[in-house]
Amino acid sequence: AYPPLASWIQAASKLLYAEGPISAQQRELCLITLLAYRAPGLALAPHVYWGLMEGLHPEQVCHAASLAGCYGGFPTLGDALVAMKRTFAVLKRLAADETSQASSTVLAALVREFANLTL
Repeated sequence: AYPPLASWIQAASKLLYAEGPISAQQRELCLITLLAYRAPGLALAPHVYWGLMEGLHPEQVCHAASLAGCYGGFPTLGDALVAMKRTFAVLKRLAADETSQASSTVLAALVREFANLTL
């Protein structure tokens, strides 16, 4: 990390991830909706994964992305759904391989999947 921002990053992480007034599920739903609207692809994919790991159901994740489409229009919805489909495909493939379920492996697979994606 950039050293001058280290204390800010620590404070923000503590506030937003460790001690915030919303649950981890609620946080991930908010981020999934925001990123489906603004940055579907590599920014969205890890939050879909983390949301599922926090106990969200795939239907909740898809509904959150669909909300973004209501406000962003059909192009936003289409881009988000393509990104979600690709994310779910990677996660399904990794779930079938018991040796590929570590978070670092999942995140690396998502990066590989979306590294060349242009929307």
